[in-house]
Amino acid sequence: LESIQSLLLAEVNVKALEVITPDAGVFVKKVKPNFKALGPKVGRHMKAVKAYFEGMDSAAIDAFEGQGYVEFEDQGQTVRVDLADAEVVTEDIPGMLVATSDGLTVALDAALTDALRNEGLAREMVNRLQNLRKSTGLDVTDRIDVHINGSDSLELGISPFIAYIKDEVLADSISFGSNAGEIVEIEGEKINVSILKK
Repeated sequence: LESIQSLLLAEVNVKALEVITPDAGVFVKKVKPNFKALGPKVGRHMKAVKAYFEGMDSAAIDAFEGQGYVEFEDQGQTVRVDLADAEVVTEDIPGMLVATSDGLTVALDAALTDALRNEGLAREMVNRLQNLRKSTGLDVTDRIDVHINGSDSLELGISPFIAYIKDEVLADSISFGSNAGEIVEIEGEKINVSILKK
């Protein structure tokens, strides 16, 4: 992951990647028995299987995954459950989206801060300006001046990203307050945007 980290972050639009070990205590695993598959195999021991899985700690679950089966005693008999007859799942972490597949668990912190929202606004503005460049027939190397008329919150939101927007759309200047131009929508707000070739 470290060798492709920059590519991965760029492709999925994520700020940072942190690789943690299973014993870090961040993820909580649980075992969900497949009752339909287990019914014919364990019969009257089903209640014990359910209780056994509910009582497993993370070390026992790791051992179950590594060994591929688990055995325990119930009513004087040895009960065996294979990994194929159960599913190891990772509980959702509050504020995160969690997915597990092929022994790899990924948690995505999906909380949106004001800074992330504003960066999203700036990206949307770049998208709208690029579309305007195309629709007006500008060459990819043409420099432009940009005039934007939108709400104060939009101006405050994208102001920290003016240099980024200018770089992306080849703008020499970006000013606020002009009413002339195309009407575009960003995050539900209709704004006027005009571009002028240099």
